Amino acid sequence: MRRDVRTVWLVGPDLVHSCMRQTVLHRFEIVFPQGLTFCLAGWHGHDPSAGSTTPAGVLDAASVSLRPLDQTLWAAKTPTELLAAKQSLEVLRSHLSAVDARLCAEIGATKAPETIQHASTADYLTGITGGYHGSGRRLLRTAGDLTTERTATFSALSAGAISADQAEVICKTIRKLPVKAEVRDTAEAQLLIEAKVLNASELKELGKRLLELLDPDGSEARD
Repeated sequence: MRRDVRTVWLVGPDLVHSCMRQTVLHRFEIVFPQGLTFCLAGWHGHDPSAGSTTPAGVLDAASVSLRPLDQTLWAAKTPTELLAAKQSLEVLRSHLSAVDARLCAEIGATKAPETIQHASTADYLTGITGGYHGSGRRLLRTAGDLTTERTATFSALSAGAISADQAEVICKTIRKLPVKAEVRDTAEAQLLIEAKVLNASELKELGKRLLELLDPDGSEARD
């Protein structure tokens, strides 16, 4: 499939946005005045003003609705406003991660990247997210857990009660337990309770202790 290459000078976010909206499967080079080049490859553009109800259209519209925040003068905000905005942002981030989990799970199940000549779904996800090597595989694994057995964790993530990092820790911890629904569900419930007060690093350490308690034989093998 042929990809056009268009080069524009970055003079503000509106210009970038207008360029990103106008085409599908184009590759844009945004050249900064300092000579740096930033490429947006394979952008599937949708015009939010068209009021599309497709998943991509809904996501584009959500992105556009956040655009006023680009010009927010945060220095003029009170501490209360700053902290409230950060809280809301983290809830949104978690919700988007939950949406992404279901999306990635379906991309993996349908092998959608093969339709655009990608042999590996994991590599496609690594590329589209700009992640580290292997990140696409981890994303698929966690998405598979969240959308099948770890539905309680998915619900907490979707509600903004936990972060994507915490959700990944919970999934990875439970994956190491014996395949017994009662044991795994108990561990999940406990980890979700503790996630209210522990960050991902602390939750990971708790997970190790939980593994020792619920699966002492397995803990010895893992050591």
